[in-house]
Amino acid sequence: MRYCEFPLGLKHKYQVYTCADLTQLREAGYCEPMMGLEEVVQRYCAGLLVGASLLAPTVERLFT
Repeated sequence: MRYCEFPLGLKHKYQVYTCADLTQLREAGYCEPMMGLEEVVQRYCAGLLVGASLLAPTVERLFT
């Protein structure tokens, strides 16, 4: 994974940076650490692959 600069032409049209305030979540008792970006992306992609493999028989029937 590599970082790509945010396109200058979009800087004033989209939010460039986000950061969640976890104060209320922590006060409610949630104390687990947050996942890093790389782990989140890996899990997301794995979920897409699993979902795709589960849908494959259905999609295949549409085209046969």
